[in-house]
Amino acid sequence: AHKHNSTMRKEWKRYREGQNFVVRFRDKEGQERCRVLYNEGFKRKPVNDYAECDHIPNTFFLPQASLVERLKVGVCELCGNKAPLTMHHVRTLSKLKADTEWNKLMLKKGRKTLAVCEKCNTLIQSYD
Repeated sequence: AHKHNSTMRKEWKRYREGQNFVVRFRDKEGQERCRVLYNEGFKRKPVNDYAECDHIPNTFFLPQASLVERLKVGVCELCGNKAPLTMHHVRTLSKLKADTEWNKLMLKKGRKTLAVCEKCNTLIQSYD
């Protein structure tokens, strides 16, 4: 019924002969024939009250802080000191190794940038 943009009742009336669900067709000789497709009846199915598959999860979106917001907070993401911050950038996360504390932090957060204080920035730059 859905394929023909109709209802089951209309399709039942259209293809019914007696109590049988019949499909009409033409054979090789061109004669019209019919074949019983279904005659078991269409019982009404009980409503499934416990259909968990249709429940949509109750999700919500928590936006990540932008670069500007992270700088405005004024807290170093590496050591936690309140100081003027600069941004430390890397080109790709795939090239990072988890050998230093800041690389581990960037890999854990999945971010290519860190807002760090001057002290941490000089430590990072001296390592590179």
